[in-house]
Amino acid sequence: MEATLEENVIQLAAKEKKEENSSKKKNKEEKNQTSIDETVVTEEEGVTTATLSVDKMSKDLGLKNIDMANPSWDLFLVGFFLVGSLLYGLSLGKDRIIAILMSIYMALAVVDKLPDFVVNINVNEGYAFQITTFIAVFVAMFFLLSRTAIARALPPSNRGGIIQTIVLSFLHVGLIISVALSFMPQQFLDRFSETTQKIFTGEWAAFIWIIAPIIAMIVFGRGQKELD
Repeated sequence: MEATLEENVIQLAAKEKKEENSSKKKNKEEKNQTSIDETVVTEEEGVTTATLSVDKMSKDLGLKNIDMANPSWDLFLVGFFLVGSLLYGLSLGKDRIIAILMSIYMALAVVDKLPDFVVNINVNEGYAFQITTFIAVFVAMFFLLSRTAIARALPPSNRGGIIQTIVLSFLHVGLIISVALSFMPQQFLDRFSETTQKIFTGEWAAFIWIIAPIIAMIVFGRGQKELD
């Protein structure tokens, strides 16, 4: 009987030990699960914060309504700006870019001083006439400049420093976009975000795009003389 009692005590102790271990294991699992849940919540909060930051930045930049599945005019303009500044500019070289810039300024001066009765031949399509005139004068000026002493002073084979070429290309493409958009009616400009319009067609922005290439050519010209 004493042996039976001792066995019962041992079994009871073993059972209590098993229950204790099971309880500890359960508590440990619950603690781990709580830790995982807290980590998930923290990550979700981080993602939410990052999303809000991106949304705020997009809203500030005027990009909130851009649909990547249906690229907007802003994306098209940015793509043209980047490709034009890099590939197009590098393929032309610094000297050709300078010749193009000079042609742009001459064409812009001619179009800006067109008589009102010429510009307003057709009120609804006056901008189309201005653009056509600008392109025609630009092509003519570039064609003439390429056969003058200016072209001989700027040999196409001399591409200049890579940094100078990139800077001039950047300013050259920006000037072209700014000038082209300046001829467009407001209905067309409304397709672009407010930020894009400020960058290329704002009063101060247009002035900067016109004056910046001139300053760059002066600075690079002085640097070239010092090297010579």
